[in-house]
Amino acid sequence: MAGRPTRYTDKLGEEICFWIASGKTLKSYCEQKGKPAARTVFGWALDLNHPFSQPYARARVMYAEALVDEIQEIADDSKRDTFYDENGNPRCDHEWVARSRLRIDSRKWLASKICPKLYGVDPLERLANEPRKLNKGAVKELVEDWERATRQRLGLPESASVFD
Repeated sequence: MAGRPTRYTDKLGEEICFWIASGKTLKSYCEQKGKPAARTVFGWALDLNHPFSQPYARARVMYAEALVDEIQEIADDSKRDTFYDENGNPRCDHEWVARSRLRIDSRKWLASKICPKLYGVDPLERLANEPRKLNKGAVKELVEDWERATRQRLGLPESASVFD
């Protein structure tokens, strides 16, 4: 078969999902020789009746988890934060620190878009940014959203209280 494959197989779907779940992009997968075009893969993913749709959605959640792992690694890596000038004095490498901040912020943004319930705007942050729109019911809803997201982050059962 010449060109890119356009027929879906379970094996191909598993390969794509594993690639994405391990923190790599669909674009980088599809750019490889002999792989399907991104447009083809998106077609499979967007068709809710296609067998690829659900595994792809789960792989995207795992992709967000991989981004969060990378955030931790970037934040903990201080090897290049300083350098020594011509006199041997340690100096902060502001360019490297700024680049690390950009890498973290871009991953945080992506994770918040892929998994907004886990990594989106904190409901209490929303509360602080929208004080004039609130009433008693809205405050209760925001607190419940925050509790739900916190339980999910901590792996607690739905019945657990986060205030204890």
